[in-house]
Amino acid sequence: MAEDEQEAWLRKLKEARRLMMVHYLADRHDEGDKMKRLAADLEQLGRSRAWPIPDEEYARKSDR
Repeated sequence: MAEDEQEAWLRKLKEARRLMMVHYLADRHDEGDKMKRLAADLEQLGRSRAWPIPDEEYARKSDR
């Protein structure tokens, strides 16, 4: 049961991060800021439950 809750949380976190980037790329910063706050709140919830926080999938990768 707790595993289902963690999976649902992870889906919400990934979706909030994805939508944040979509809004920023579309130059809709108000909506992007809302998604950024939602992602931060979800990350805080994960930390409070000691769940692993995945790396930001949409962060710019360094050129090596």
